[in-house]
Amino acid sequence: MSSCAEDLIVSPVGLYGKFWRLRQEFIVEVDGERDIVPQDFLTDFASTQVPRLLLPGASAYHDWLYWEQKYSRLRCDQLFMKYMITKRVNFIIRWAFYLGCRLFGWAAWWRNKWLKGRGVRRPE
Repeated sequence: MSSCAEDLIVSPVGLYGKFWRLRQEFIVEVDGERDIVPQDFLTDFASTQVPRLLLPGASAYHDWLYWEQKYSRLRCDQLFMKYMITKRVNFIIRWAFYLGCRLFGWAAWWRNKWLKGRGVRRPE
């Protein structure tokens, strides 16, 4: 089961809108886990326009999971998939995004780990 306390509310950061700032916290409960994506967290919606249009909440949640790294990378991707299932995202779309994360997400995961290890906050 998945639920969100409120809709995702964001505003663009900078001129080109690569990053978006959450204007309020985003609460997600999925697969027995309850996570709070904090207000002011910056997301790039998986670096492309498509997730922002199709899966804004799921993409912001996944960005936060990869930044926080409180779960393993596999678990983060599983939570992302379960969130999409409960939000009734089309089968093909959710599998395309999930497989994309499994195949290519390692680069973002290790970059975030490296940045956090050096005390860097989420890029602004």
